[in-house]
Amino acid sequence: MNLSKNIVLSLAMSAALMQGCLNREKPIHPSRRDVTQAIYASGKVYPLNYYRANSSVGGYLQKLYVQVGDSVREGQPLFSIKNELSDYNISVARNNMALAKSNLAENSSMMKAAREEIAAAYTKFRLDSTNYVRYKNLWAEQATTQVALDQARTLSETSFQNYQRAQETYKSTRQKLRTDVANAEQVYKSQQVGKDNFTINSAINGRVYDIAGRLGELIAPQVVVMEIGQAGAYEVELAIDETDINWIREGQEVVYSSDAFPNRYFSGKIKKIYPKIGLVNKSIKALATIEMPTDVKFYAGSTIEANIIFEKQKNVLVLPKFYVHNDSVRVNRDGKAQRIKIKTGLNDVEFVQIVEGLSEQDEVFKP
Repeated sequence: MNLSKNIVLSLAMSAALMQGCLNREKPIHPSRRDVTQAIYASGKVYPLNYYRANSSVGGYLQKLYVQVGDSVREGQPLFSIKNELSDYNISVARNNMALAKSNLAENSSMMKAAREEIAAAYTKFRLDSTNYVRYKNLWAEQATTQVALDQARTLSETSFQNYQRAQETYKSTRQKLRTDVANAEQVYKSQQVGKDNFTINSAINGRVYDIAGRLGELIAPQVVVMEIGQAGAYEVELAIDETDINWIREGQEVVYSSDAFPNRYFSGKIKKIYPKIGLVNKSIKALATIEMPTDVKFYAGSTIEANIIFEKQKNVLVLPKFYVHNDSVRVNRDGKAQRIKIKTGLNDVEFVQIVEGLSEQDEVFKP
């Protein structure tokens, strides 16, 4: 009997204690506000149209036409590379072109030899044809034999063929030499074009942000020598985790923050998404605009944090996130704290949307 009284007394005291604690807890009410859901991404700030200038050929860095911070125009020389093998090839091509043109000249030994062959063949033909006419006259007077006449005719015909052959040889020789000149000119031009690759020009109107090479340094092909970008305009290169790629679209709003500018935020939009996942960092690359106030100055390569907004809800019922645990909350029901299930929606850094289960009149306690 005493045991039953003790149990009842204990339960009553526990209930009273819980009621006392409930009375001491300060509840909050769900409130209404705008909620945005965003994806985090890290990024780097670069000048607009930023690119790394390099040479497609190797050689020694011979000359720098600009310095860091200089403004440049499209087509303006940036730097030049010296390659001794290229200079040698150009010299050989120039000499071959000069030789080909010399051979084509009318007073060249090859052209003289071809003309002399024609002259010799013509002289021989004149002699043999005259001799053939003489034998024909002798034959008419029956003063020679048929064999002698036939021999004279054969020599005349052969001489004529040799004369024609000499003319064709002259024509073909001249045509070959013309072709040799044309080919030599093309080779020389191609070598000159290749030499143009040793002077690298700016692809844009912009500014020099960095110079990596030093004069006299051996530069391998495709090695970055300079970094060029548009002056005063920037964009952001973002690295987005592959698990978030289905939420990313071009045109989405981006909110930026940077340790270099505490308590300040910058806005922009996604303008390009690259359809490739990086093998090392397992992320995709995206380019985004950034609106830069006049009093803010970023340097090329500055790190920045981005929140890409993919959904917004206006004037929705919310609770601070730490009041919600496993989609449930503690609420006041008839003076008692009771845990109930709720349905949640969007959430940001501070708040979670309440879709079902609570109203603005409910009192909610910490978990």
